[in-house]
Amino acid sequence: MNKEISSLTGLRGIAAIWVLTFHAGALVGNAPGWLQSAVHTLGRAGYLGVDIFFVLSGFVLAHNYANVHGSTTAYRAFLWKRLARIYPVHLATLALIAAIALAFAGADIPFWPELFTLDGFAKSVLMVHAWVPYTERTWNLYSWSISCEWAAYLVFPLLMSRISRTSRKTWLMALLVLLFAGLHIATTMSHYFAEAMNAAIYRIAAEFTAGIAVYRLMTLAGPIRYGDAIGSAAMLAMIVGGAVLDRTYRLAALDYLPILSVMVVYGIASSTGAVSRLLSHPSLQYLGVLSYSLYMVHGIVFLTARASMAAFPDHAGSIAIVAVPLAFVLAQALYRWVEVPCRAWMLRDRGMGDRTTTSTSAAAV
Repeated sequence: MNKEISSLTGLRGIAAIWVLTFHAGALVGNAPGWLQSAVHTLGRAGYLGVDIFFVLSGFVLAHNYANVHGSTTAYRAFLWKRLARIYPVHLATLALIAAIALAFAGADIPFWPELFTLDGFAKSVLMVHAWVPYTERTWNLYSWSISCEWAAYLVFPLLMSRISRTSRKTWLMALLVLLFAGLHIATTMSHYFAEAMNAAIYRIAAEFTAGIAVYRLMTLAGPIRYGDAIGSAAMLAMIVGGAVLDRTYRLAALDYLPILSVMVVYGIASSTGAVSRLLSHPSLQYLGVLSYSLYMVHGIVFLTARASMAAFPDHAGSIAIVAVPLAFVLAQALYRWVEVPCRAWMLRDRGMGDRTTTSTSAAAV
């Protein structure tokens, strides 16, 4: 069992808040001007939090499952652990959004009916709704990243077996360049449809693989000097650069900035100084642990809030105010009563323990 890199758990919490801030932008239309400005500036390119999650996911799984490609038995055990990690919360939130859809069935909400189809529901249950070039907007919208993660888990042993054998740092660096060059082409093409989700399978393919490659690079080259400064600077560049670039045209930052997520993860994983201590603080550790449940439920809360604001415009301000704290309350309930006990139940009979407490299964726009 490899030692947990606690700073990456804290980083996961920060990335989750960035994604949440991006989505909260749709709720602050009636807020004071300064609050609208702050939310839109900080969260304008918050969808890039997904890219950090995807790199983290490959990195952490490589850290914890170096030998998963050794046998069929190890592969099956790995997939079951990953399923236990993501599926209970995914299924619970799918049931929740289905119940909400029924509750609003008679309301006249323009964007509502197109989300809820039987075909989309079936694909969501199977976690394959992001397995095509242009991801369907269906049911729990932000679960597209979980579908992408599941696809990545299926091929992880193959990727790990190839990349772990690479002993030349220059080859790994060349691989990173090729991965992000290909991603740049794919995301540029996706702008035709103006949706970050349309690059979904390309983002996970490049960034999850990059996470594995970065981990292998770290085992060969060791931690980088000044990891605190490099990781923090790269994260700041994503936030500030994303806000500036995204003013140019919709999702412009997605064309150029995802490669910085590699520097964020490598830098923070190398960190032993003040930033590492900050990210290892209990409050950020808890936020990181909570991040999967928070991600999976916050979109449902925000979508319901938007529907409620459309149905009851006179109460739009009050609805917006309670949306964010409600998301945190529901996330804690989901974590405590679904995520933890269901994962333990799924693993108990097989005598397994899930080692990847820093695993980044959730991330999304």
